[in-house]
Amino acid sequence: MNPKVQNHIKLLKEKDKGIRKHIYIIGAGMAGLIAAYELKKLGHTVTLLEGSDRAGGRIFTHRFGEGKDAPYGELGAMRVPSVHDYTLHYIREFQLDKKLKHFIGLFENENCLLKIKNTIFKIKDFLATDFLKDQKFGFLKEIVGTFLPDDMAKLINTIDLQDINFSQVKKGSPIFADLIEEFAQALGPKNPSLNLSLQHLLKGLKTQFFYLDGGMDQLPLKIADQLTPHILYNAEVCQITNLNNKAEISLLCNGKSETITCDYVICTIPFAAMRNMNLQNFNSEKLEAIHRLKYINACKILLLCKNRFWQNNYNIHGGTSITDGVVRQIYYPPISPEESGVLLNYTAGKDAGYLSNLPHHQRIVHAKEALGYFHQEIHENDMILSSASMAWDTYKWSKGAFCFTWSNDDLDHPHKENAPSTEAKSKSDLLPWLYKATRQPEGRIFFAGEHCSHDQGWIQGAIISALETVRTIVSH
Repeated sequence: MNPKVQNHIKLLKEKDKGIRKHIYIIGAGMAGLIAAYELKKLGHTVTLLEGSDRAGGRIFTHRFGEGKDAPYGELGAMRVPSVHDYTLHYIREFQLDKKLKHFIGLFENENCLLKIKNTIFKIKDFLATDFLKDQKFGFLKEIVGTFLPDDMAKLINTIDLQDINFSQVKKGSPIFADLIEEFAQALGPKNPSLNLSLQHLLKGLKTQFFYLDGGMDQLPLKIADQLTPHILYNAEVCQITNLNNKAEISLLCNGKSETITCDYVICTIPFAAMRNMNLQNFNSEKLEAIHRLKYINACKILLLCKNRFWQNNYNIHGGTSITDGVVRQIYYPPISPEESGVLLNYTAGKDAGYLSNLPHHQRIVHAKEALGYFHQEIHENDMILSSASMAWDTYKWSKGAFCFTWSNDDLDHPHKENAPSTEAKSKSDLLPWLYKATRQPEGRIFFAGEHCSHDQGWIQGAIISALETVRTIVSH
């Protein structure tokens, strides 16, 4: 066990005052499951209220058929960074570590393809050419921009060749990481939000990743198995009332209205979903944080194909191809039976919003169009055996894919009912304030989730915030 994680969990027991508590937890995603699991280990009583009919939240593995050998793909979280020690701790605790496999990341497989402005490259061919020319440099900026919010991508496009110290940019696959570091040097000092975004992107390029062979949902399902009697599914919370030394929850459970008075509540659902709730006696700063916090939309489209033409014809075994179209990234996950294969099409941001408004069959049309630039085989009759898609901003229980508070838009467009204490804050002050206000309890109502952490968008963030909230409650 990692000593840091071990000490963190050991501290929960040391801080426990020994007063047995009954804690209601809203949401059976990773934050809710971890909080319930650790509280139960300490001898406290827990009840999880989950609005949907499943555990896992934004870990959502889709299976094309029944049985353990059915092909599958990830509509939600799909990878774990090797440096995320808390996530790996629980994977080991639930004896899933033997299922950890190397996830082939961005630009790691140089047989994958790029499409920029109707020009198609193999990644290895693109890296071997002279990118110092204006056209190549423009392509590089376009590629980096595909991973950033729109306002950030516009800033990237303002960089000129003379702004970059190319002596620091190595040839070969490290070029993208080196170039992003140079972009951060050129624009970061004057644009702290962009600098944070680029640093976040760098983590994805410089870190080794894992996936769970058999589906990422194995982790939340293993934890949920330990909590089966304590989870109420189809329990939609409609109102939360702060009573200072207690809390009140109003919910619809399988169509039946119910109101529960609680000593303690941990709310783990995304703030974007909380905006549809009736929140009573919450202070103005908490309400401001709930409405300010930005969530990025993402749309994932899975295609079950009758054969793995990308392996047989293109020698692509894992990795990502990239386009500048509506469907931005095409993943080749090596996680299905040999006879067939699953392709994952991924888009985030504004283009994901466009796809969200389309019915499923039209999303498939866009996915086939993106794939067709690289692989004409996708248009063969009966090539696609089945499909699935998820647009996370339309998913009732999250209303977004992940929290992202680094965009300039977050700072320029506050909620219309501004809290007086935030009206005069500068942009440099606002992000620390937002982080603090997001985590701040409301009486006996506590908050956890990736949005309450510095690891936004990752399972690790949900886990750490859950442990910190548990420590606060047991020492109360």
